[in-house]
Amino acid sequence: EVLGRRQPFDKEYRILRHSDGYERWVHGLGRLEFDAEGRPIKMHGTIQDITERIEAEGKLRLQSAALEASANAIVIANREGFIQWANPAFTALTGYKVPDEVFGRSPRDLVKSGKQDQRFYKNLWDTILAGKIWQGELVNRRKDGSLYDEEMTITPVKDENGAVTHFIAVKQDITERKHHERQLEAQAMLAQALGESLELQPLLERLLEAARHAIPAAEKGSVLLFEADGRLHIRALNGYTDPRLRDFAFAGDSGYAARAARERRPLLIADARAEESIRYDGEIEEARQIHGAIAVPLLIQERVIGVISLDSTRKDAFTQEELNHLVGFAASAALVIENARLFEDMKKRLAELKALHLSSQNLLVSGFNSQKTYASLHEAVQSVMLSDVFVIVLADEKGGDYYAVYRYDAGEYYPPARIPRGQGLSGQVIEQGVTLLIEDYHASKNVQAVYFGRPEHVRSILAIPLKRGNRAFGMISTQSYQPHIYTDNHRAVLETIAAQFSASIENARLFEEIQARLQELEILQSLSSALR
Repeated sequence: EVLGRRQPFDKEYRILRHSDGYERWVHGLGRLEFDAEGRPIKMHGTIQDITERIEAEGKLRLQSAALEASANAIVIANREGFIQWANPAFTALTGYKVPDEVFGRSPRDLVKSGKQDQRFYKNLWDTILAGKIWQGELVNRRKDGSLYDEEMTITPVKDENGAVTHFIAVKQDITERKHHERQLEAQAMLAQALGESLELQPLLERLLEAARHAIPAAEKGSVLLFEADGRLHIRALNGYTDPRLRDFAFAGDSGYAARAARERRPLLIADARAEESIRYDGEIEEARQIHGAIAVPLLIQERVIGVISLDSTRKDAFTQEELNHLVGFAASAALVIENARLFEDMKKRLAELKALHLSSQNLLVSGFNSQKTYASLHEAVQSVMLSDVFVIVLADEKGGDYYAVYRYDAGEYYPPARIPRGQGLSGQVIEQGVTLLIEDYHASKNVQAVYFGRPEHVRSILAIPLKRGNRAFGMISTQSYQPHIYTDNHRAVLETIAAQFSASIENARLFEEIQARLQELEILQSLSSALR
């Protein structure tokens, strides 16, 4: 070949060493010398053994192929944290294309989710800059905005002087494993809460906390339960801060939670703002910011008792798999809630019986003392229901004005006062002899209550006539500054208490009238004796 082309020789090739049969790689260099007539007369050159270099290059190619083919994402970054190389698995993990969208950028700008605090990242950087290996788990965000769980090992690379020059990070997607772990942890949290207390409100809050733990894509969440008014009421919140949302009530045709209850099926909402029938357009900014959501009805057999909803300000925040996780969680949660509600109802019934028994005892003690009777009645009512305001009004037997004999508002007692006959709550309840239950005074147009105490008006009102036979001679009313407080059960309890106290109040009033009449007679008798 050299003679034929008459060119210098520069070639790498294999040889077989005859002494031991070992194959070697050599690099041959040579050139020919020619005489005056152009005939080759001599060749100068060298042969260098390059076996080690060839084998090293082969290993590098094999390692590079292994890195490229690895199922785990591998990233090489410089000391400042900017990516210099990444394998195709990084694209599969994050959605960012290698190399165009990756090289020269920081992982902080690509996948940081905000789920880890600054202390977490400080510990990470302190460790690797000290030349130590860091290993841990974190939640990152893909290019499409979805979250994933990652197990990462970062190994520092040092130069010949021991200074850190680069970092190699190996990243493994552990989302499925973490989902399973979180489901088990959520069930454990629920079981622990159930073991600690059967009180409904703490259980609802722990339940919601467990649901968000199981599905970290949820930024916020709520548990809504059907109440006696037939509407869904928010009973627990997590991630929301606006106090107006507490005990917020939804009509049956309003919002995605109501739709989940109405249609008795789980809902995966990509963007609640895009659908008018489930979009919230009210005054509460936090609620208007919700885009993605999953909502699952809480079912006891075939009966819907409420809805659990997890929410996000991002569109397409949840997956079908996450909805399936919430469905499984909701099945257990519904049983827990139902048992807690039964326990709560039992406690209320016991409290009501205790209150009735206590009121009977107090009636025996108060005798014909009207103020003691009024105070005992107030105490009995406060023991079984919320009573920000409490009023007792009696009618003048001679047909004159009403007389508010007992007035209490937000911890303060007010002196008795006259009320024009036929006006306010008294006018409706006493004149008609019927119970009045107002869920929200702001929405009621048929009643004009008489103000006293605090400047703002009450929202919930329950007013019961005091009767002697079929004749109404007065009214008791318990009221709250919160809407939708009183139910038909409260009505039945207060009617029972009113019936129990009616005779005592009437007897106490008659006794005081007789006492007053006797005093008048004694005065007349004294005057008559003095004139004799």
